[in-house]
Amino acid sequence: MPLLARDIMTREIETATPSMPIDDLCEIFQRKNIKGVPVVDSAGRLRGIVTESDVVFGGLGRGEQHRLQSPAEGRLPGRGPTTVGEIMTEPAVSAEEETPVEKLAEVMWKMRIHRLPICRKGRLTGIVSTLDICQALAEGRLGETVPRKPARRKSSC
Repeated sequence: MPLLARDIMTREIETATPSMPIDDLCEIFQRKNIKGVPVVDSAGRLRGIVTESDVVFGGLGRGEQHRLQSPAEGRLPGRGPTTVGEIMTEPAVSAEEETPVEKLAEVMWKMRIHRLPICRKGRLTGIVSTLDICQALAEGRLGETVPRKPARRKSSC
């Protein structure tokens, strides 16, 4: 039986809302030593994801009004993004609890992402990071183990 997302996901997760100030988001990142969180609405439905990179690079490339701005500009003259909703990636790439971990790894590799929100019927229930997958691999919980070939005996010839 394959290892599933629900088997390795972190269930107690931090989340953000679109209206959350970026300063509050940064406090979560620092306090929890994490690099990204899912963004949910008031009903707990997944809306997007926001990462440290989103904070650093803000709205760069997301339309003319944000072209050369970053959250740092909010502290300088002129307005930069101030809320999570302005910098988050939406929709978030996500997976269901029943998704095999090998499929999660494939999606993360192909999309060059480091965390996947996990949902059940559209509601956020956890998150899987690349570290979770590495841990499962290190513990031997992922995939089939390949038997070692027996050592060859040296010929006496």
